[in-house]
Amino acid sequence: MKRNKIVFSKLVSRLTNNQKNFSAISIIVLITVIGSAVSFSSHAAGPYTSVEAENGVLNGVASIVSNSGASGGQAVQFGSSSSNQTCQSVADPAYFYPSGTGNNNLWNSAATAEPGLGIMIANINNGPGTSIDPSYTSAIATAKAAGIKVFGYVYTNYGANSIASVEANITTWNTYYGVTNIFIDEVSTTAANEPYYQTLSNYVHQQTTGSLTMLNPGTVPDQSYMNAGDIIATFEGDYSTYESTTFPSWLSTYPANRFYNIIYNVPDQTTMTAVLTKTVQNNVGYVYITNDILPNPYDTLPPYLSVEASGANSNCSL
Repeated sequence: MKRNKIVFSKLVSRLTNNQKNFSAISIIVLITVIGSAVSFSSHAAGPYTSVEAENGVLNGVASIVSNSGASGGQAVQFGSSSSNQTCQSVADPAYFYPSGTGNNNLWNSAATAEPGLGIMIANINNGPGTSIDPSYTSAIATAKAAGIKVFGYVYTNYGANSIASVEANITTWNTYYGVTNIFIDEVSTTAANEPYYQTLSNYVHQQTTGSLTMLNPGTVPDQSYMNAGDIIATFEGDYSTYESTTFPSWLSTYPANRFYNIIYNVPDQTTMTAVLTKTVQNNVGYVYITNDILPNPYDTLPPYLSVEASGANSNCSL
């Protein structure tokens, strides 16, 4: 979703057949509570997937609950992924200039939707730009202070851009703005190109411990890409297309916080709420739903952003 670029090209065919197989790690955790044992397993994608609690909810599959009879006063409650268990977060492609004051500044306005809004993606000029912009310095600092993770935008032209040039932009985001989480756009979907993205993610992780990468093919890539990024955008498109989209079953074997869906042209709050419910059913942890439309659906905020953020965050508390 390059800034000021029509994004029709993102609606490419989904790869659901003949996907590359790779070795999955089965993690078995045995927890004893008052003499009884409970076990579960999870498919781990390379070094990035782990079974971990997020805001008290274990990836929509298990949660830490109060239990006076259990050792330490807590127990682990297991269940299937469902709408009443999935903790979500809004990830906002903030492709607008941070001008104005108060809520007239869209960056400031978006920040008020925290904690339901957990990520903002900064895109200055299809990347970090060529010089420091004080307005972005201030906006990024404000977002971070509100507890929002800021990702810096870079693009790869579906693997055609040199790794060195992309890595240079990744470094510049840190040098100019202290941004170490990276959103990688125009991502290929083929298994042959997965090592290219693995290299970029490794570079991000090596620069700063704990930094995250988000890959945006805009559709479901080959399953091997689960090794190449921390979060994968498996859909970017309009509401009508999302309604008719069926995702491959292998997505449900990963935690919801590995996936991001972007849905635009969602006309009103009622429809947004229905779409948000559908993203839960699709095992998606990060969402952005907007009424904005092509050619640039990321140049403003949806009027229902606060309700969207609140709805996404509604299952994140114990």
